[in-house]
Amino acid sequence: MATSQKRFEELQDYFKTHNKIREQRYHSSKVHSVRWNSDGKKLASGSNDKSVVIHSIGNERINKEKTFYGHNGPVDQLTWHSFNPDLVATASGDKTVRIWDCR
Repeated sequence: MATSQKRFEELQDYFKTHNKIREQRYHSSKVHSVRWNSDGKKLASGSNDKSVVIHSIGNERINKEKTFYGHNGPVDQLTWHSFNPDLVATASGDKTVRIWDCR
């Protein structure tokens, strides 16, 4: 218990001195889901605009790598493959599941 409390306090101290915020608007509608990939280098977002955007994080910047279109409804959920950092699966209101290769 003491170890987790110490870790929590360390994180609090870190965020007090490193409170950087980055914001990008790559969707034209509400974002439903956001997930990091398994190696922590990419972020995927799914939106009401029926798209999936893959972001890369580097040098304290957010860069849009790719945008995937193909669903006929909002992208409600997404998840990355547990050990392949280039595969992301999405579920949509159009009752389909798609797997995207982000290479």
